[in-house]
Amino acid sequence: MRKGRPALFLDRDGILLEVVMRGETVSSARSWPEFRILPGARRMAEQARELGLLTILATNQPDVARGLLSATLLEDFHQRLAQEVPLDGIEVCCEDGQHRRRKPNPGMLLDAAARWQLDLSGSFFLGDRRNDVLAALAAGVRPILLRTHYNEPESEDLPNLLKIAQLSELPELLRSVMDRTGHNP
Repeated sequence: MRKGRPALFLDRDGILLEVVMRGETVSSARSWPEFRILPGARRMAEQARELGLLTILATNQPDVARGLLSATLLEDFHQRLAQEVPLDGIEVCCEDGQHRRRKPNPGMLLDAAARWQLDLSGSFFLGDRRNDVLAALAAGVRPILLRTHYNEPESEDLPNLLKIAQLSELPELLRSVMDRTGHNP
């Protein structure tokens, strides 16, 4: 018997916010002009909640440790994001390098599971990068990859990976998987 509630973990950049391209490098917002919530992010989170899933942001933000983004501005970004997108929780790792909470490690997901008494085996992680998928797998969470122009090569060797092309596809995918596994919160 499962214990706890299932969740939809959400990566931030590329899922809820537009990624910032710095040359060929996928990056994240470091200023208010770069902070742009993706169309459909709010509705997607609302629909996940309607399916009985808690919505929890899980994001690496190493620019804080690198001195490229202040912790205060990051907190302001997340307050604005939480005003616009219904999130039940926010997990952030500001460390650079190896850290138990830094994806691809599962620390943020495991900490969230303890904090909110989550059922990880009935939970999902929607991300846009390989590290999101690996963190989900390490935590026993079902990964879902949002296909983008920058992530196809890095996900080719991940078998049986659920993929969507746009945020609007997520609710139907979640319903389908939850019905197939008999998991209805």
